[in-house]
Amino acid sequence: PEDLPEALPETDTAADQSKRTYYDAVVQSKKEIILRAIEQAQNNHIEAARLLGINPNYLQRLLRNLNVNEPPQS
Repeated sequence: PEDLPEALPETDTAADQSKRTYYDAVVQSKKEIILRAIEQAQNNHIEAARLLGINPNYLQRLLRNLNVNEPPQS
């Protein structure tokens, strides 16, 4: 590593950070879209899945994988 130019390690770190920022933004956007659909469907997951154009089972999987905290039912 001491033989490498100083700019090289900094470039890799910046690229990794950009990838992480992009990934975090995508995850956050998915969460917001899912929560908005659930809210519009009045907490009915089947209706929310229909609004999103996805299978209800896939919606459940997304909720688990994205650690989406649903709004309390009223």
